[in-house]
Amino acid sequence: MMNSASSVDFPIPSAGSARTAEALRLPDRILSFVDAHRRTLFAGLLLLYVLGFNGQWRVERDSALYLTLGRNLAEGRGYTYQGEPHHLAMFGVPLMFAGVFKAFGADRLWLALVLMLLIGFAALALTYRLFLLHSGRPTAVLMTVGLGATRLFYRYCFELLSDMPFLLGVMAFLAGYEAVVGGQEDGRTPRRPRWFDWALLVGGLVDVMITRPTRWVLVLAIIAAAAWKTIRLRRGKLPGARHVAVTVAVLLTAVVFLRVDLRRDRAAMPEYEDDLLRTTSTHFGGMVRQAVTENIPQLCESTLAKALFGCPIGPGLNTLAAILVVGLGVWLLRRRVLWGLWVLGTIAMLLVFKPLDRYMLQVLPLLVFAWWSCLRLLHGRLPARWADLVFLGLLAGGVGTNLARLGEIVVEQRRTPFLAHYHEGRYASLPDIGQLLREKTRPTDEILVGSKEGRVIAYVSRRNTFKPNDPKAPDLAAATVFALVGPSWDEGRSAGPAMPGVQAWVEQRGYALGPQVGPSIQHRPEKEPWRLYRVVRR
Repeated sequence: MMNSASSVDFPIPSAGSARTAEALRLPDRILSFVDAHRRTLFAGLLLLYVLGFNGQWRVERDSALYLTLGRNLAEGRGYTYQGEPHHLAMFGVPLMFAGVFKAFGADRLWLALVLMLLIGFAALALTYRLFLLHSGRPTAVLMTVGLGATRLFYRYCFELLSDMPFLLGVMAFLAGYEAVVGGQEDGRTPRRPRWFDWALLVGGLVDVMITRPTRWVLVLAIIAAAAWKTIRLRRGKLPGARHVAVTVAVLLTAVVFLRVDLRRDRAAMPEYEDDLLRTTSTHFGGMVRQAVTENIPQLCESTLAKALFGCPIGPGLNTLAAILVVGLGVWLLRRRVLWGLWVLGTIAMLLVFKPLDRYMLQVLPLLVFAWWSCLRLLHGRLPARWADLVFLGLLAGGVGTNLARLGEIVVEQRRTPFLAHYHEGRYASLPDIGQLLREKTRPTDEILVGSKEGRVIAYVSRRNTFKPNDPKAPDLAAATVFALVGPSWDEGRSAGPAMPGVQAWVEQRGYALGPQVGPSIQHRPEKEPWRLYRVVRR
């Protein structure tokens, strides 16, 4: 599967050479252009990100959890959520937020957004480093600009989630890996790695291990790539000392962070891993049915097309795009076994878990490179009279759909007031809700909310929240409980009231919603007001 030829781009002739740029194939002319105008392209990319930055929190349940954990760490309450040790979310991103809050205060949320944007820029820089080592400067410039212009990468530079920090660790590891063992895999004379190459490799591993449970897919891909090198023993090619050193470093890092994982204690393993083991062992048939009936159709008709092209591109065409993405993963095995295994392992992971396009961000730089490389290969195989037209059409199609979605994000980010337009105004009243709860309830009170509101309301209000289906609901006879009712945040039901679920839960326990506490809150475009009630015995 390994390509024995060098993967570095052929040198692009200067204007004074016998073979001028006009005589080059179209893909090489594009590479020549982007290399000559790299500073302008990078400046334009920077401007695009400045236009998208607004310092506003893009409200999301997972980010609310990370922010709450970070705030608790910064304020000395440990890795806890709602007063109890937390065993679910990986601790890397909450630790990062804790550092920001500790240094500048928990109310400086815009600084966390600045930090996330800088992480995105660092991931772009590492993308440049990776492909500079692998394919030369022209391709490195094109891949960096191409990645930065994708909807998926652009969006998550403004989200306070774990996706971008995890990608940073992945790209740091891959850049270090390329410097340490890349030349050996191509059959070239290996370059001598610098100290910072090893630092990127190890630092990337550390980042990956503390940021997302997907770390295990990467670890397995690294071990499998090393095993492939060992299988080649029959060809008389022993794994080099550097391959062995990298594999040992991966295993040692995994063992160390299993021991220091803040999510676990002596009595229990982290919830992600525990849930996966229990589901696999007791509900394997259900997992297979879900993969066949739900996950595969969603991957084929939405997820994979959105990851590469920025949006679904039409019925049927989405499935072709999904097949293309899987094919690109297989093709990457020829360039780097590790790259192909990492892409294919990520797609396989989505068959088991919820197939969201955001989970493809971790392999997006490799997919962008594979897409460009396959377009170049296709151009070389087509008849000359059709090659340029087909190449430009496919390239423009992929770039155009992503740029169109980028434009939508920029418009959304620049609209004011931001929360009145974000997610169709679903969170328009959020700041006032947080203020109402802080003023009318005590830190020891419990707040009953709808099924999707808990984490977000807990973060903005600094109060403990619980849902009607929460197994850890408080004893109504022993605790002071308030109920917050208003527009539901359930997907597809943003205009419907959350009252029925909350009220039914209260009445089933022999209680009722007492007098309203404080004023009603309603902002456009909300169709229902938010109201706070004291829960009382009937």
